[in-house]
Amino acid sequence: NSNVATFPMFKGRKISPVSFHISYMVIEMYSVIVACLVSYLFLYMFFSPVFIGVLSGVNLVKFVLLLILAYVLGFSFGSLMNTVTTFLPAFSSAYFILMPIIFLTSGVYTDYGSQPGVVKDVIIYNPLLPVIEFGRQSMAPAYFTADLTLEYPIVVSIVAFALALMAQIRMARTA
Repeated sequence: NSNVATFPMFKGRKISPVSFHISYMVIEMYSVIVACLVSYLFLYMFFSPVFIGVLSGVNLVKFVLLLILAYVLGFSFGSLMNTVTTFLPAFSSAYFILMPIIFLTSGVYTDYGSQPGVVKDVIIYNPLLPVIEFGRQSMAPAYFTADLTLEYPIVVSIVAFALALMAQIRMARTA
């Protein structure tokens, strides 16, 4: 929805889609960090014995790094899609079809290990799937993620952001 609502801002040379996405990501990360800190403090203050017992097997550093990777992946993919929809406004309808597919195949609702082999062969190409599965593993160390690696979402993030920047440079030269 943000692509359609913010499309008029990108027509001029003042605001580029990448700079808009950077500012949006910073604001969103700040609000998530504040919400996590407030939640953490609330749980610690009122439920400290239970809270400490629950966190005994959790790898919080890994979880925070995976959260940052998810933000970077979303930022890179969002920058690319925002740039594409700036060039091709008709693509915004395809964008709204593509995003629910990515979300539904990301492993949010069902884990990767419980899927049949044919489904695994298709959803393994979703770059968000390893991030979510390793996030589950950081919360439950016995969780099994043998088929997945974090290199794939990192490479997809780099490639998507590089493509967005190249498109932005080309758009700036032609304007």
